Amino acid sequence: MVKNTMTKDQRRGLDAVDAFKVKAPDEADTHYQHGVILQRFGRDEEALAALNHALLIDDNHMMAHIRRIQILQRYNEHAEILRSLDKLVTADPNNASLHHARGLALRKLDRGDEAIAAYALAAAYDAENESYHLDLAIMLHGAKRYDEAIESYNRVLALNPANAVAHGNRASLLHKTGRYEEALIGYDQAIHHDPTFISHRLNRALLLLLMGRYDEGWREYEWRLRRTSDDDAILVHYARRFNQPAWSGDDLRGRTLLVHGEQGLGDVIQMLRYVELLADMGAKIVLEIPVVLHSLAQSLAGDISFVVREGEYPPFDCHCPIMSLPLAFGTNLKSIPANIPYLRVAPEKIEEWKARLGRQSRPRIGLVWSGGRQSNIDRWNNSDPTRSIALSAMAPLLLNGETCAEFHSLQIEYRDADMKTMQRYGCIQDHSADLKDISDTAALIEQMDLVISVDTSVAHLAGALGKPVWIMLPHVPDWRWLLDREDSPWYPTARLFRQPSHGDWDSVIKSVISHISEI
Repeated sequence: MVKNTMTKDQRRGLDAVDAFKVKAPDEADTHYQHGVILQRFGRDEEALAALNHALLIDDNHMMAHIRRIQILQRYNEHAEILRSLDKLVTADPNNASLHHARGLALRKLDRGDEAIAAYALAAAYDAENESYHLDLAIMLHGAKRYDEAIESYNRVLALNPANAVAHGNRASLLHKTGRYEEALIGYDQAIHHDPTFISHRLNRALLLLLMGRYDEGWREYEWRLRRTSDDDAILVHYARRFNQPAWSGDDLRGRTLLVHGEQGLGDVIQMLRYVELLADMGAKIVLEIPVVLHSLAQSLAGDISFVVREGEYPPFDCHCPIMSLPLAFGTNLKSIPANIPYLRVAPEKIEEWKARLGRQSRPRIGLVWSGGRQSNIDRWNNSDPTRSIALSAMAPLLLNGETCAEFHSLQIEYRDADMKTMQRYGCIQDHSADLKDISDTAALIEQMDLVISVDTSVAHLAGALGKPVWIMLPHVPDWRWLLDREDSPWYPTARLFRQPSHGDWDSVIKSVISHISEI
């Protein structure tokens, strides 16, 4: 803590308090006054010591607790703040602001349920305070108590119909719970009250794409390229800056186009289908994608060069983020380029894996049941907990007598619980040690008769290779899988198995088993 230099007058004032303290050393108020003066002089450490001394004498000295909290807040000492707040609330249990402050301290201490209870008391004691209801709603939202959160957002909007945050957050909950039309109205209201709020724009774009409204959805999705703060790492990553102009669909003959990757592997794999179309337009392509995709992307046709590191570009005339290609091509549901395969595995790699697996006597099924470690984008979408399955939940498939298949894991990473399940059943062949890069995964997929996967990059890879792939989806899927259909216009060999309700993987597994005889 910083100690500031005092003026002569300040020194005299402090000396006077010191003299009084000598006369009344056992009075809590003396030490409190001492702390107040030290705090005014910026001597926080000494002020805090004086206030603590006052509380040792009289722990019910409420002004000392209040002053103590003021100092502790500067240094994020949340546990100690909470101790003083508890005393204040005991003395004044109907004080809404104290309950709200307790909620904030508890939230900082990751004591979520207690924070919710404190915020709820604050909102109950001051029902007209918009911010109390909003903080409660946000906490309920984070705790996945969606119905309660929506109710709290409704209270916020009843107090202030122009609250864009409440409109947008409420809409995201309606979106997550499958109330799509209501969610779209909510996003529209949020944007009406704050047209530049990027996250609401992006959420609206993803919902429009999920609903198949591509014309509007792709345009809205371009908001990801805007940023209002250098603190938003995701938007900063999206918003690449070049001196060359962005390409938006105009003539490319005789020009060099930089296509730069963004987001996750699945997104890039999905959009690589456009690269050959760009080459057909007479362009020379400079393709910047994750290094793990380079060997496989070599199979793309056209005048294409590859960039390993961001910034190490050859000369180019224009550029395009890879996720903006659907907009540039004016992609709608009927015009999705779906000529598969558009990625191909080197013959020698296929032969290597064919030899490694040996003679085939039964159908081979490749399995992916969970995503890997979450990227920044995954954390932003908060998708992995809903799209992944515990391997134990797939036991009915693994143990089904009619399956009569070899099971091969296509995963590189395993959760501890899943490793135990693999050891217990012993019917899944683990190839993780031999999967050096994604071209190995692709070559292994080529040996499969069927891939069964949750929504991961492997599902995209199997689809891009033209292999039969069954994709198990949560009740509210990612935008690319659309709604209420078993097929995918992006991948003609894909079959979609959807949860009938949130979290119901059992029904998905049963549906998969019922169709397993088709392979």
